[in-house]
Amino acid sequence: MNKKYSWLYDLLFILILLVAGYLRIGGYNWGEGYHQHPDELFLVGVLDNLRAQTCDDSSIPVDLCAPEEKGWMSIGEYFNSAKSTLNPYNRGYAFFVYGNLPMTLTRVLLEAGGGEWLGSSKYFARQMSALADLFAIFLLYLIVSKLYGRKVGVLAAAFSALTVLQIQQSHFFTFDLFVNLFMFLALLFAVGIVGWKGKEVKSEEVKSEEVKSEKETEQPPLLPSPFSLLFNHPLFQLSIGFGFALGMAMSSKINAAAMAILLPFAFAVRYLIHDRKSRPTSHVPLPTDYWSL
Repeated sequence: MNKKYSWLYDLLFILILLVAGYLRIGGYNWGEGYHQHPDELFLVGVLDNLRAQTCDDSSIPVDLCAPEEKGWMSIGEYFNSAKSTLNPYNRGYAFFVYGNLPMTLTRVLLEAGGGEWLGSSKYFARQMSALADLFAIFLLYLIVSKLYGRKVGVLAAAFSALTVLQIQQSHFFTFDLFVNLFMFLALLFAVGIVGWKGKEVKSEEVKSEEVKSEKETEQPPLLPSPFSLLFNHPLFQLSIGFGFALGMAMSSKINAAAMAILLPFAFAVRYLIHDRKSRPTSHVPLPTDYWSL
């Protein structure tokens, strides 16, 4: 298709995403309130016992605190693992082998929406799983479009939208789709590392004009610090993004750590595609006058 009409692929992807949303969110309240999934039964029990708010009076437990005296937990209180009410170990669950990120995110949004009535936590958590999978399909479209074009990206998104296992998992509150989302996000940063081509080489005319302008100003150029060069480099920023996304995946399930091998692999592929080709092919010997000095 002509690039002029490439936006049609984006429109087609939006339609695919709407279909995927209908298949995932529709029927989220199935089961008539019963728990057919053992992991969901356990995770919803933990979710109902966590608290994202604390009492202004630290001597009063948050469950006995009046609503007007409650406030949101601070960052310091959250990372205080010995007392945090978002830590399952402090809420009566001595055995919790899952990651905390999906549970914390769901609990905070649940309390922000005020949905505390019986059964709402499970249904709300199921919709969070469905939403995570929809974001994963969006990231998949971006990844495949960058690698193979929008036509293949639409095809990949369509296959993912109609995948039976993803549709099934979207109707349970489990952590698999959260891991999938953050791993796709890490993969997007890895693809960015492979595809970044660096700055284009300036022509000789542009270089000569810049040299003339520098001589006319007669001002010594300001040399940036090595740290600013490092922090502002796109490859460094993409690597930090990859590490952040991988950390979120590991905060959902620890076995996502195996994806760390993808970062050096991305730099290796980048070297084979871009860096090696940009290096001079012929060996330049040392000038002979060097040895006569």
